[in-house]
Amino acid sequence: MKCDIKLDSGKFEYCSEYVYLGAVITDTGSITVDIERYVNMKRANVTIKFNNFLRKNFITPLSIKLKVLDICVTTSLTYGCETWGTATVNSIEVAYRMGLKRSLSVRETTNTEIVYIEANRLPLNIRITKQQLNFWINLQSYLNNNPDHPLKGLIDQGLSMNLPYLKYYINLEATYTTPKECENTLSTDFRASNRTKIATKANNDPDSRLGVYLLVNPTLSSPTQRHGVLEFERVLLTRYRSGSHNLKIETGRLCCPKIPRENRTCLCGLGVQSLRHCLFECTLLREVFQGVEYTTLEEAFNSPGIVNVLMDVERVLKI
Repeated sequence: MKCDIKLDSGKFEYCSEYVYLGAVITDTGSITVDIERYVNMKRANVTIKFNNFLRKNFITPLSIKLKVLDICVTTSLTYGCETWGTATVNSIEVAYRMGLKRSLSVRETTNTEIVYIEANRLPLNIRITKQQLNFWINLQSYLNNNPDHPLKGLIDQGLSMNLPYLKYYINLEATYTTPKECENTLSTDFRASNRTKIATKANNDPDSRLGVYLLVNPTLSSPTQRHGVLEFERVLLTRYRSGSHNLKIETGRLCCPKIPRENRTCLCGLGVQSLRHCLFECTLLREVFQGVEYTTLEEAFNSPGIVNVLMDVERVLKI
């Protein structure tokens, strides 16, 4: 019943939402709704505060940007996640991916599969599940040493009622022996699924963003920070690796209406202005590469002089 409670000393007024120890509790009776409300309250940590940090610290290395995202921003989004149980909150993954894309300095339309690889990160649900298992194991250990604790009786009563919320933790402990095993298993499954999605898309359309990325990075391994590379150079390299550049093959997708792929021609007039065309076929660029020759996109992006080559591409094509 949603009503005030009369007490001897006064009245306890009904409220539809209450914040206790930072966690939002609503009268909906739904943990998912409560978490969504909480995440919406913390979304500004990504969209405003983290964005301001990136704007003021653009030249800061990517590793530092990602550390700030993980330590300062993501922890605020996942606060109390150990108690979320079976709740599925997609908005928290959306907010996290937004932070990853802004750290990488790529477009919001960049494929999720590419973003996780380029940032060398995993979805938050893997981290959350690991923390939940660790929380449950520690809680059980504590209650076994304190059998008279009120929480012990509450959990036992919930188990006797076969509550889905508690069954989730029981099944989690039965599936994974340790939090580390949980993290390793979920990480392996995610990377395998990611690889399958990219390979399938590449087979269906080799000139798609994922198809080209597979040519650039056939092993789908996260890039290592090159020694002596400045952040603006890293940004340039990441944008061309991920398809977040300004070649017509990409900008034509963003037009409204979308420009047909065959009409996104290069200034040389010999073909579609794609990454492969610019590095291998464009006559305008052959004259400025000074004898630089590549046989594959993978070879090109592993070469030490690729940053200068990409800068020449932008200078000549005026993009």
